[in-house]
Amino acid sequence: MESWIDSYFESLKANTEAAQREALALKRENFPTALYRYRSLERLGRCLEELRDGYVFLNNPDAFNDPYDSALSTSLVLFFSQALEPYGYGDPSTVSELIESFEKEAKEHLHVEGEPFQKSFLDLLSVLLPMLYGRSSPASENQDLFSILRNLVRVCCFSTNQKSVVMWSHYAKQHSGICVEFSRASILGSTKFLELVHPVRYAEKLFDFTQVFSPSIPDMEKIFSPSAPEADADYGPILAACHKSKDWEYEKEWRLVSTDPDHRKEPKFSLNACGIKPSRIILGTKIEQADRAAIKETADKISVPVIDAALAKDQFEIKF
Repeated sequence: MESWIDSYFESLKANTEAAQREALALKRENFPTALYRYRSLERLGRCLEELRDGYVFLNNPDAFNDPYDSALSTSLVLFFSQALEPYGYGDPSTVSELIESFEKEAKEHLHVEGEPFQKSFLDLLSVLLPMLYGRSSPASENQDLFSILRNLVRVCCFSTNQKSVVMWSHYAKQHSGICVEFSRASILGSTKFLELVHPVRYAEKLFDFTQVFSPSIPDMEKIFSPSAPEADADYGPILAACHKSKDWEYEKEWRLVSTDPDHRKEPKFSLNACGIKPSRIILGTKIEQADRAAIKETADKISVPVIDAALAKDQFEIKF
């Protein structure tokens, strides 16, 4: 049975005004009671600044611990099916059936000959896509297609799971950090923030970029015309950033994702400008006394309540 998250991403892939309205309605209807941001206090000064000045930091996915973060795949068959669709040859199943009808030797030959063609295809996209996404400079020689696209986005991570022993260990430095809570009501009151934050879909396969990149003649004209406006193609990298392996499903993650082709945007995303502030701050069970005092002092200044997390005595559970 299709979940609301599956329906949500199907609407985002369509990238029409009607589909975007449908996606936003789905998100509003199913939004969790709160989002949580785990924070280590290794860089205490920056953490205090984030709380005091009301912002979150947007990171490059390359900095994350998942080597597949924001990665994607491409389907050569789907790519050419889309390209040939206006001419009546756009059914991927027809292409697949054609390949299956070949003799064994022909299939093996096609596989061998197809490998360099696939590489050429990816090299071509690596040249064209930075221009399509509005980058003023071409990709460097050592960047492949996937590196190019993952570097178009900046991400801030949240979770709906504030009681994960594992996440407190990984993202709040062995329970010595904090977890910042942002309420549903506060987030739903900000259209800008709500449009940029997405649930993560956990899947077996990488997101197939060719689902959203349609190689039409107008697209090519847009790329090569010096006066062409920036393409409305943000959702390709955004969708890739919101798909992760099922191994990460326990994180119950939501992501604030913004595109930044030339790395010109300020990496600090202002929550204050969106009218969003923390509803409370949860202190880890092993927080240092000096860090506790600093967090409480800052929390008092911004009028945010602070509570202590505790380890349950009879089961593996975090309690507040």
